[in-house]
Parts: sequence; C-alpha cells; structure tokens
Amino acid sequence: LSDFKGSDELKDIIRLVISDTDKIKEQSEKLEEKLEESTIKIEGLQTNLNNARLESRTDALTNIGNRKFFEEKISEYMNNFEKIGHDLCLILCDIDYFKKFNDNFGHQIGDQVLKVVAHVIKKELGFMGSAARYGGEEFAILLPKAKLADGIKLAENIRSIISQRVIRNKTTRANFGRITMSFGVASIHRGLKAEDLIQRADSALYLSKSSGRNMVQSELELDQIVSGQNSISA
Repeated sequence: LSDFKGSDELKDIIRLVISDTDKIKEQSEKLEEKLEESTIKIEGLQTNLNNARLESRTDALTNIGNRKFFEEKISEYMNNFEKIGHDLCLILCDIDYFKKFNDNFGHQIGDQVLKVVAHVIKKELGFMGSAARYGGEEFAILLPKAKLADGIKLAENIRSIISQRVIRNKTTRANFGRITMSFGVASIHRGLKAEDLIQRADSALYLSKSSGRNMVQSELELDQIVSGQNSISA
C-alpha cells in the first residue's frame, strides 16, 4: 500500500474500519452477555411462575390437587369429550365418620387420616387420571378415557385398601380405629355438562352413605332406583 499515491489516506481508512469493527465486536459480545443474563433471568422467572402455579393448585396438607385444580381438570377433560369424544369417569369419595377422629383424638389425627387416604388414592391412581381434595374429607378422582366399569373397579380397589388401614399413635401404638370410605361413580354422556356429571357422582356417593357406608355405588344403582320408582308409579 506504500507504493502508490494516496496510500496514507487508505491506511487511515483501513485503521478506522478496523477500529470500528473492534468496537462493534466488543459491543456485540456485551450484548450477547446481557442476552444470556436475561435468558437466565427469564428462565428463573418462568420456573418461579410454574412453581407458584403448581403450589396454588396443590392442597398443602395432602399434597394432591385442590378444588381449583379439580375445576381446571374437569373443564379440560370435558373439552376433550366434546371435541374428540374421549370417555370420562368421575369418582367422588368421602371418609366415613371423619368427625369422630377430630372429636375423639384431635385434629392432628384427623390430618393423619387425610394424608393416609390421599396417599392411597395417589398410589392406586398412578398415571390413569387426576386426584384432588374436593373439600373437607371428600376427594375427587377424574379418569379420562375410562369407562364406568373402570371407575367402579378403581373405586372398589381403593375402598378395599383403605378399609384395611388402622391409624395408630407412632409413639404409644394406641389404636385410633379403622378408616372406611364411601364412593360414588358416574360417567359422562352426551348432553351432560360438568355440573351434571358431578351431581350424578354425588348422588351415587349419597346412596353409598345412606345404604350403610364403606361401599361403592354408581349411576347404575341410581338408574335402577329411578326405574323401580317409575314402575311403581305406572
């Protein structure tokens, strides 16, 4: 470049270009660092958001879903039924004479009973569906893609396992009694809304309670009662 006229000006231009290129490179590296920091912060915020969302839908005592979780899931499964035609079965279950545990032995024993029930439900349900503490001593189990017979079978299995559990004091080994539960099972049909499904399962649960408790009743028994009443009326 030194052998022709104007080489000094060209050198100055080249030096300027190199200097500007170095500055751009430095700025680019700083931007990349800031972008990486921002990405890490966003991922952290997303993780915190997901954890908060999960926590807001989890029952703190039993560590399964709460009422809000149940409402979201039944809405999701109902949409799948309406759009795709997937089956849906609902089990509502209630701890028999739960009040006696609280009244006779204190709320700590009552809490222990709830934890035991939730653990059994979660274990037996596995990945077949979703479970939630519906309220107080009542639990709800949603079984997507399941027939009524599948729900009855699972309910009977949980009932049998629960009925064999005895609550004892870990220190003194004092016996606080057996746990029993009553179950109501219903399945979705065309024309039914979510509240209709809940009502049918709840009516079946009430039938279990009124028939002696510690049993599984379903919409089949409800339909038989209605059919019998219609026959008498006729």
